Amino acid sequence: MTANMAQTLKKGLSAHVTHCWRQAKAAKEPIEAQMIRSLRQRAGKYDHDKLGAIRRVGGSLIYMLLTGARCRDAEAWLKDILVQPDHIPWDLEPSPIPEVPQKEGDPMLTGAQLRDRAYRAAGLMKEKIDDQFNEGGWYSAIEEFLHDVVTYKAGFIKGPVLRIEKVRRRVFNGTTWTNIIENRLVPEFERRSPFYIYPSPSSSGIDDGYLIDRLSLSASQMATLAAVPGFDADAIAAVLRDHREGIIQKQTSSRGGDGLTQTGHNPFTADSSDKIEVLEFWGDIDGGQILSWTNGLDDSQLFEDFFGTSTIDPNGVYHICVWLCGERVLKIMPNPDPMGLKPFSKVSFEEIPGVFWGSGLCEMIEDVQTACNAIARAIVNNVAIASGPQLERNVDRIIPGESKEMWPWKVWDVTDAQMSGTQALRFYSPPMVVDKLMAVYEFFLKRAEEQTGIPTYTGGGMNTAAANGTASGFSMLISQAARGIKNVVKNIDSKVIATSVERQYYFNLDYDKGIDDVPDLRIIAKGTSSLIAKEQQAIRRSEFLQATNNPVDMQIIGTDGRRQLLREVARALELDVNKIVPEPSKSDSQNSSHAPANVESKSAHSVNHAGDHAAGSDFKLF
Repeated sequence: MTANMAQTLKKGLSAHVTHCWRQAKAAKEPIEAQMIRSLRQRAGKYDHDKLGAIRRVGGSLIYMLLTGARCRDAEAWLKDILVQPDHIPWDLEPSPIPEVPQKEGDPMLTGAQLRDRAYRAAGLMKEKIDDQFNEGGWYSAIEEFLHDVVTYKAGFIKGPVLRIEKVRRRVFNGTTWTNIIENRLVPEFERRSPFYIYPSPSSSGIDDGYLIDRLSLSASQMATLAAVPGFDADAIAAVLRDHREGIIQKQTSSRGGDGLTQTGHNPFTADSSDKIEVLEFWGDIDGGQILSWTNGLDDSQLFEDFFGTSTIDPNGVYHICVWLCGERVLKIMPNPDPMGLKPFSKVSFEEIPGVFWGSGLCEMIEDVQTACNAIARAIVNNVAIASGPQLERNVDRIIPGESKEMWPWKVWDVTDAQMSGTQALRFYSPPMVVDKLMAVYEFFLKRAEEQTGIPTYTGGGMNTAAANGTASGFSMLISQAARGIKNVVKNIDSKVIATSVERQYYFNLDYDKGIDDVPDLRIIAKGTSSLIAKEQQAIRRSEFLQATNNPVDMQIIGTDGRRQLLREVARALELDVNKIVPEPSKSDSQNSSHAPANVESKSAHSVNHAGDHAAGSDFKLF
């Protein structure tokens, strides 16, 4: 009965997922068309209709790469904020009143000891997640996903997803070191192209309705899945057989050959014949629907494998993941997240409340790009026409056989047989209106800055006149520019960084049995708070350094205070602080005659705090 019921369930799920796929695919068609336009716009390519219309009138084919420049500036700015060397754009902190687990028999801890223990546990968990992110590709995925956020209607990060990878490890066998290759299960993260994500037509977010991820696997990747627990080896063998015979059904038609392959960003590479398309369905199934597929029959083991429960409640809702290739179900499993949350994070450059797909930077200035292209074509055409005189020839006065070519000092032979009395040749100079067209172009260029919040000087083309050549003027410009990008960074912080860290954190709590004594922690994304105004901070430090360079202030802050101030300025300039402003020796500290009065109390406090840390040094998280 189990085998027959499994086939019945798979048949019902196949029909259900196929129905959801058709709905999602039809609803996404206008979104997909907009993203393709954005792709062409950033690459500087006209669509076929526009290109044909320009060629029919014989106009210039110039395309102003305004969008590409804005996108590169925005990408570089976001990477400068979020992807910093030796910088972690998130943090873990205990809640204000942490609840720290205590084992039976342990002595009662004071409030200060509990907080200290909670901070130690948070630090150890942060180190573990940071190590998992480095091994699982989270940082590289974040860097790649920023391109999608800027260009398309949304960017996606997927993970953690468990994958088996081969790693090389050195082992000491007692006498010598040897290299071994072993398979290791690693929680990985990856950037998913928005062209491959298909949400429910009524979705307003990742966890609002079902979501389909269109995967593209090679034959070798598909073959390795047969040995992975949870996959149907027979279904995979049938898929590979159909693939070899060339009868694999494509889930979607190819639309990427429309000149997109030349941009280097063809979003439909999965349509290649050497790839096998798989739909990964994440969604909810009603218990009544499941029982209707099984005709009311019960199989506790099958239900446990497929839906994570031994019995099906007709009124219940079950969170599942289904892999479908054509009509064959390759895998059915319950959602590993006990809350039913999907392993995806999404954000748009401009979020629209209540709507799944937001707006990308390309879409925001599509009208400006169109206007700038039209003006640029008019300028080029006007320059070409006005570059030389226009000639009118009276054919009645021109001697037959006279050449129409012109060259300097040419002599024209004419006659007046018609007795018209008019000029044989008449020259005209078409007016050049480039200056007026340039004024209109500058207007639209300014509109691009206002609509995107990405000014020109963020890419290096700073208007020094606007800054008045002063540090305060430049700081003012940076502050104004930060307002445009700060909201984007804030959305990435809350919707991508915080959610992916949270998923990894709960993944460790749910599946790592070695974790112990973990308090209630909160995730803090630091992109907006710590780096958005680092240029302003550097400028303010330099101003403060100059303002305090006088005898009165030096008596107040002392030599040690001045040294610390210099070290902070050097650190902000990314210089080697210890070489430029070394720490004072012990004898120098004792002989310092300008130390502030509160140095002794602060040092004592630091010693006591360090003693508290030393007392709890035997605490271990794992």
